[in-house]
Amino acid sequence: MISGTITVQASNFTLPTSCPESGALSIGALNLSLSSGAKLTVPDAVLVDGSAANTFTLNFAGSSNQANFIFRGTNFNRNQFAQAQSNVRAEGAAAPVTLLSWNAAPLKSDVQLSWSSIEEVDNDFYTVEHSQDGVHFVELTRLAGEASSDQILHYSYLHRAPGTGQHYYRLAQHDFDGTRTVFDIVSVHVGEQPAIGLFPNPASPGQQVQLSSVDTGTPISLYHPDGREVARFPAFDARAPYLTLPTTLLPGVYLLRSGTKSSRLVVR
Repeated sequence: MISGTITVQASNFTLPTSCPESGALSIGALNLSLSSGAKLTVPDAVLVDGSAANTFTLNFAGSSNQANFIFRGTNFNRNQFAQAQSNVRAEGAAAPVTLLSWNAAPLKSDVQLSWSSIEEVDNDFYTVEHSQDGVHFVELTRLAGEASSDQILHYSYLHRAPGTGQHYYRLAQHDFDGTRTVFDIVSVHVGEQPAIGLFPNPASPGQQVQLSSVDTGTPISLYHPDGREVARFPAFDARAPYLTLPTTLLPGVYLLRSGTKSSRLVVR
């Protein structure tokens, strides 16, 4: 899901339709600004996250010239951004399921998965998917939905003995017409904790991440999946155990290293 604050400079840019972690890409709590001369196209395959897109904002950040936002085949100029913003929010509000929560928690050698919805419309079933690398997922189970409901509904599934290490889970909802909506990835560690504690994980570009189990005074580096160092942070200080991820990070599984300790960080 795309969230946070993004500014598109003067260019013709089209959003990608997928990312490694969740497959289909979605728009969430995004504060989007277009500079003078910018043109941003949202392909029809890009989803709108119903639980997060109600805070989507679209702004013109230039002082002159034109900017364009193309959504669902309609070209909105800078004077029509308020209508475009309303359209994105309205599509999110029409999402078939509004999630209240979606969690994964270790339970000895098992993982307890649970989620709740506050509204369902034409909901056929849910699928729960599992991954050990945050990229490649396999389906674990299917649970029937409640078709249509305006009540709070609770669901759960126990993943038995997935093995020690970090585990990633993805929840998807399926309509009766075959439409599939993918929600955020959640992760949990089974067994001994990783060398470096990271929260939240997955995280978004520009987000602040809390660290634990890092030696004071040790430099910290972030590495791309291909091995390139993409960020270097000041030496760790236990009095301020945070770092802010670069806003330019692309979705993927990164390695955060401090001395001899390291952990994987999923950027969504």
